[in-house]
Amino acid sequence: MNKRVDPQKNVVCVILLFVMLGFSLCLTGGTVAGGTKGIIDIAEQNCPAGARQLVGKTGYDMVPETDAKCQWTFKDGVLTASPSWDSVITRESYRDFRMHVEFNINNAPDVDPEKNGNSGVYIQQRYEIQILNSHGVSQADYKPSYCGSLYRMKKPDKLVTKPAGQWQSYDIAFRAARFDGDKKVENARITVYQNQQLIHDDVSIPSQTGAGSKEGPDPRPIKLQGHKNQVRFRNVWIQVLNLDKMGHVPPPSAEESTTIDGETVKKWSAPYRNWHYYPDHVIPAEPNIKGFEKVHQTDVPTIFQLPGDKKWYMTFIGFDGKGYQSFVAESGDLVHWTNMRLAMGYGPKDSFDYGGVVLGAYLYEDYDIKAPRTLKKKNGKYFSLYGAYPRQGGYELRPGYEGVASSKDGLTWQRAKDKPILSVHQQDCGTWEKDCIYQPWLVEHKDKYYNFYNAANGHIEQMGLALSNDLLEWKRYEHNPVIPNGPKGSYNEEFSSDGKVFRDGDHWVNFFFGVGHGGAHIMVAFSRDLYHWTVDPDPIYETGGNPSGLDKIYAHKISLVWNQASETYYMFYNAVGNKGRGIGLITSKPLVNQQHD
Repeated sequence: MNKRVDPQKNVVCVILLFVMLGFSLCLTGGTVAGGTKGIIDIAEQNCPAGARQLVGKTGYDMVPETDAKCQWTFKDGVLTASPSWDSVITRESYRDFRMHVEFNINNAPDVDPEKNGNSGVYIQQRYEIQILNSHGVSQADYKPSYCGSLYRMKKPDKLVTKPAGQWQSYDIAFRAARFDGDKKVENARITVYQNQQLIHDDVSIPSQTGAGSKEGPDPRPIKLQGHKNQVRFRNVWIQVLNLDKMGHVPPPSAEESTTIDGETVKKWSAPYRNWHYYPDHVIPAEPNIKGFEKVHQTDVPTIFQLPGDKKWYMTFIGFDGKGYQSFVAESGDLVHWTNMRLAMGYGPKDSFDYGGVVLGAYLYEDYDIKAPRTLKKKNGKYFSLYGAYPRQGGYELRPGYEGVASSKDGLTWQRAKDKPILSVHQQDCGTWEKDCIYQPWLVEHKDKYYNFYNAANGHIEQMGLALSNDLLEWKRYEHNPVIPNGPKGSYNEEFSSDGKVFRDGDHWVNFFFGVGHGGAHIMVAFSRDLYHWTVDPDPIYETGGNPSGLDKIYAHKISLVWNQASETYYMFYNAVGNKGRGIGLITSKPLVNQQHD
């Protein structure tokens, strides 16, 4: 909450105090921003519970900032900057946080002093804390572009830079600028310790620094700058904070920690391993739907039931060369599917869903992992979020959108809103999702709606979260993505996509697909609060699991249902292999009396 300042007393005192101390202060609308004081425990140098290790002993979790060749190298716990101009950034975007960075400056004595050991930590790609070989420079000669400075804005309060070749550290607490629409109402604020000495004490930052990106309301990644100097980095970690209110919201205690240990992750994922495969597609690539005979690829299965109806229904998409349309089929045994017909077709020309609609993010009565997938009515209608594409003529032509649809009978659907609920053109769209929005998944919990969606920056897909109180208006979670890509060499190195979230006892489970190791694989992540997720690095089902070759290319995009009668999980998924792109099936027990037609 913002604290009101008495205009006749406090404002004058505060301005005079900050002028005397040489600080920059911005008063907007008579308010004082929340601060960054008291956050950093300077004795805590190792990555704490709930924080993310960006550069560690066994690897690093940073990606190239651009498509240019990345020349950064990693060895023995040390990430070394490129000898060229390329930089690396975090996979996630950050708003408020605490960060620890250890760095070692190289010595290049025969160049301009401002190019000797040059690098920097770019907060949100906007505000640079300079790294430079500035040891031994006097206070009188020290420039606001030397080591420890807020670049060309403010010199450090103390000169504590060590000689080149020695390890140094920054400990940073940052509170992002606050915006009301496009108008900035509070400056960003920062506290920095260098080598455990306070050099910036809750400083107000009035604008981006140097070559930093323009200020805005969207969170952005952290950049380690490549500036033709092979500066080295180690033990870099970041901890998300929430500094909406005055002062610091402390991280959770050990008992309340959002971090889930590896042993627990393996215990929770065990029920979803050791699958038995059905030998063929249950919905083939060419399903021969009357009136839609050109469909030659099927994808994105989602199972549901209707109140009072014992049949199961599945929506899936069919690609006919122009785009996606959503179809519905029905079954009495979850294996044999019939009566396929259109559920929701192309939108009007020049609309956000003219190129296709992908139903499947339904409002269910219950999200328990073993509950029936029964649709829930709201205001007399069923609801689903859906993926959408604006152009016809190809497969997932960018940029994608998301819409919201409604239905009176649960079988035939139409728009519930004529504008998209998520798009790349919205103000809160992050860098990680700037090129395309893909498929949603809807969860209702404690009178709030959660939309887990995957999106792309270039060829990298990650999973974010948006929130709503009414299903029609959505706001992105400020610390997206909630499930980023995994580290180099992981099964989700390139994609963390298409999440399906359910309640499993005292925690949540998110079934998603990762891309890495040469294929697309079904993976799981776990959470206690729907915001913080811990990924099991080992897939629960890998590409090529069906020995027939049915899914030898991709195994992804699942729909999970519990069959109470047989006490069996049925996992439908997009199986891409020697019979094209169709809907496959794996089960937690072998199927009996289910003959393949």
